[in-house]
Amino acid sequence: MLDGTLSIETEVLENGDFGLVDPTEVKNILLELIKVDLNEVKKKVQDADPDELEEQEVDDWEILTDDNENPEKVLMSDIKRLVKLYKDAEQNGLGIVMLYIVIKH
Repeated sequence: MLDGTLSIETEVLENGDFGLVDPTEVKNILLELIKVDLNEVKKKVQDADPDELEEQEVDDWEILTDDNENPEKVLMSDIKRLVKLYKDAEQNGLGIVMLYIVIKH
């Protein structure tokens, strides 16, 4: 779980909340993130069947491929940036705050 164990709902955010990763949890999440085999992820994205994903209503696929000819490169870059974020937080004894917004169609 990348977003830790704490969630703070606010009255200001009608369709979302804040997820908190305590500094003590950052290292554990980082250790899991660095286990991700980027070559395997890349291959799975390249081999993905867009029609099957659409049928399964995988919204993230549409977001990933929107105006993008190389979705695997985008995903690889995002994973690397996420690892860097957690490394930086861990090295500096920081936690991470995430904002989740639910968009209703």
